Formats: sequence, C-alpha cells, structure tokens
Amino acid sequence: MLTPEPSSAASGGHVSHAPEALGTRTDSGQTRARRNDATGLHLVPVSLAQANEHVAAWHRHNRPVPGAKFCVGAADDKGVLHAVAIVGRPVARNFDDGVTLEVNRVASNGERNANSMLYGACARAAFALGYTRLITYTQAAEGGASLRAAGWKVIAERPARKSWDTVSRPRYAEYISEVRQLWEAVA
Repeated sequence: MLTPEPSSAASGGHVSHAPEALGTRTDSGQTRARRNDATGLHLVPVSLAQANEHVAAWHRHNRPVPGAKFCVGAADDKGVLHAVAIVGRPVARNFDDGVTLEVNRVASNGERNANSMLYGACARAAFALGYTRLITYTQAAEGGASLRAAGWKVIAERPARKSWDTVSRPRYAEYISEVRQLWEAVA
C-alpha cells in the first residue's frame, strides 16, 4: 500500500496500484508498478482528490484544479508519494481541439527526477489514449530542466497578464502576473 504525504486524511491514507497496465507480475502474483532504478521511484495512479491535496501542500504558486482527465504519481518503494501530475483539457480554448491535453499541475516535495518521470509518463499515457499533443506552461524564471529531460520543447513565450479576472468569470485576486513559456510534447 502507498502512504501519501503530506496527510492521509482526504485520501483514506492509501493509493492502490492499477492492474497490469502500470506494472509487472511479481513471483507472488501481485501486480507491481515499474520501478525506475535510477531514481528508486515508480509510477502510481492517484485520484484527483489525492493529487489536489499534494498540489495544495507542495505547489509554489498555483491552487488545486477542479477537474482532470487523469492523474499520476511517483512513489518510492516504501509507498511514500513524492510527486503528482494532473492532466486535463487545455485551459486555453483555442488549444481545446479534442486531440490536445494539458499538464495542468505538477507538484513534488523536491525528490530528484520525480518531475521528469511524471512529464514523460503523462506524455506516454496521453499518446496511448489517442491524443497527439500535450502542452504545459512554466513561469519564465523556472528553468524547465524536468521538461527538457522528458523530451518537451518550448514553442512560445507568453506575456504577463494583468489578470484572468473578467466580469463574466471572476477569478481569485492572488494572481501573480508572470511571463510564461509554453511547452509541448507531440506524438
């Protein structure tokens, strides 16, 4: 069983492994997720509620998200969850073409290589589901090493916005205006 950090209240304290799709059979017949020997981490499915709990605790500048297509986590052999990714429909309606998804959030406790592992896993999962493009944004001050390591490319730089707030769609006031980079992975 996996024990998510930082708290287990919202999730009931456990994350279960998905059958066969993420893993291999052990001698005892149990399914075990593939392990990255270089990092000691393996991929695990997580619910949106679990992922959002970790985003709230770990993400530097964004809040949890209201919905997702799928979520994935990176856990160690003791079952501790070190990073989560949330993938959903693109926020920008011009990208919402039916074949593009967006990595809306990636959050970690700083575990080495966990973010790269998740960006790569998100791309593979999206492509396996028939999507042909995956996008995400970073603030310009963020280096993007995890994305580059996972094979993503910067395709545009977006200017800072005053706010996402509009009369028809009020947004929270804590928005920090930053120049952003748009990244993409294509099938």
